[in-house]
Amino acid sequence: MQIYKQEDIQKIKSELYSLRIKYCDLMGQIFDLSAKIKEEKAREYLHYGVGRRLEVIERCIENIFLIFPVERNNLLCREELIDVMINLHAFFVNIFGLLDNLAWVLIHEKKLAGIIDKKKVGLFKRETKKYLPNKFCQYLDSPQMKLWHEQYLTNYRDAFSHRIPLYVPPPKY
Repeated sequence: MQIYKQEDIQKIKSELYSLRIKYCDLMGQIFDLSAKIKEEKAREYLHYGVGRRLEVIERCIENIFLIFPVERNNLLCREELIDVMINLHAFFVNIFGLLDNLAWVLIHEKKLAGIIDKKKVGLFKRETKKYLPNKFCQYLDSPQMKLWHEQYLTNYRDAFSHRIPLYVPPPKY
């Protein structure tokens, strides 16, 4: 029994391919940005924070679809379920961390470390946002981004970091 229609499978595979292209483009942009950054600590957060997290995020997506391809019809075994959960967890934790790393790039590039309390550093935090370009702040303050940040990113990150980790229910045999 096929779960998805063939056209949906092709659409998902096309989107995955598109994601890989976007990932490569983004890594190139990070490399270009690195050359423009003056502060070593900001460059460090860009390379080792943002760059590494993007690699992990991209690999998590790859792993999930290798373990559980969209055209798969049989149930996952226990080990596969756990591997999918591990990759989902790493994916979401690194998305949250990547946003924090971007905020730290800004803080160090603008020489604000020590001026802003480290607990107040974050792209969505008022104390950090006042140093962001106006157009970027408008984007972060848009209803869509506020909703995403408040109802999804923060809520889910807090839930699986402090309460219950992401879970893929086991099959009922």
